[in-house]
Amino acid sequence: MEFLEQEITAEKEESKDLPTISGFDVSTKGPDVKLTKTIGSEHVTVEFNITDSVSSESDIEDSMLEEDNPGLPSMMSLPDFTVTLSKEGSSQKLAMRCSFRLEIDQQLPEDEKDRFDIMELAMLYGDWTEKMYSVNGDLLDANMYDMLMLMMEERGINHQLFSEELQSFSTQHEHDQYVNLLQSLKDFVKA
Repeated sequence: MEFLEQEITAEKEESKDLPTISGFDVSTKGPDVKLTKTIGSEHVTVEFNITDSVSSESDIEDSMLEEDNPGLPSMMSLPDFTVTLSKEGSSQKLAMRCSFRLEIDQQLPEDEKDRFDIMELAMLYGDWTEKMYSVNGDLLDANMYDMLMLMMEERGINHQLFSEELQSFSTQHEHDQYVNLLQSLKDFVKA
C-alpha cells in the first residue's frame, strides 16, 4: 500500500494541465477523446483512444525524443486517430484512420516531414463498422493520397502544429488516466 501511495504522489508531481489543440473543441470521457470544429457547413471530427498508445524510447526514433526536443517526454502517447469530415444536410461522411509514424525522414525539409499516415479510407453512411468497405492507405494512388493529406491540412490537421499538440495532449491525458488507475487500484486494495 505504501508503494502505491508513493507512486501516486510521484506521478501527481509530474502532472500538468491538459494542453490545448489549436482550433478544436476538446471533450474527453475516460480514455476516449473527441476533437471537433466547424468550418462553414462542414464538420471536422478527430477521435482517438489513449489506451495502449504509449511508445517508449526504444520504439521511437531518437530524433523525436528529449535530446533533440527538450519539451517532449521520453515516453509519448502516439494514438491512432480517425478524422471524419461531414457536411450539413448530408448523411455521407469521409473518414480516414491515421497512425503516427515512429520514424521520420530527417533528410526532408521540416514542412515536408510526414508525422502520420492515412492507414484506411472509407465513405460512411453512419458509424464506421467492419461491414463498411474501406481501402488500405497503402493502396491509394499517390496523387489521391496527397490530395487527402492536403484536405486534412486545410482543416487544421497538419504534420507540424496539430500532430505536436495531439501528441502533447494525448501524452498528458494518458498520464492523468494512469494516475486515476493507480488511485482506483489503491482504493481496491484498501477496501
